[in-house]
Amino acid sequence: MKTVFHKMKLQSGKVIGALGITVALCLGSAPAHAQNVIFEGGAFLGEFSPACAEHGWQGRPYFHVHFMPAAVGGNENRTRLTFFLRDYAQSYTLPESDFRPSFRLVEAGHTGWETSLFENPTRLRVTEMTPRQVRLGTDRVLMRGDIRNFNDRPGCEVSFTVHVVRRE
Repeated sequence: MKTVFHKMKLQSGKVIGALGITVALCLGSAPAHAQNVIFEGGAFLGEFSPACAEHGWQGRPYFHVHFMPAAVGGNENRTRLTFFLRDYAQSYTLPESDFRPSFRLVEAGHTGWETSLFENPTRLRVTEMTPRQVRLGTDRVLMRGDIRNFNDRPGCEVSFTVHVVRRE
């Protein structure tokens, strides 16, 4: 038994060492302009439809938020908006585009007590965004919009107001 543990310890040490070297090489060789651009801040939800209220969504709950605009800095060509509660998070991703004033189908999912993609088609729109185009030098973003089938609940529509600043 001691031999098996000793071999596992040596192998895991080699793997961890190799991972550390790989990470150091990647970080050391990455140009500064290739860094991901992440905005962080808060959001209030509101104007819940009756279908949301049936599942306990009401009032104006506050969420911590991360926003990653598409193709800015080293970001992938997809826009992500993630809402965090204390022990739960939901994320909305629009592949190959920025959010628009019209409803667009997004990839949506949640993690907390379980992790899964939403089963119901989820749509999101951003009706107001300042600045309208996020660039590498943008330091803060304000956006307002709506989500249909919020929290994977059919017919649950909610509005949101997000204010985020660039994370350094």
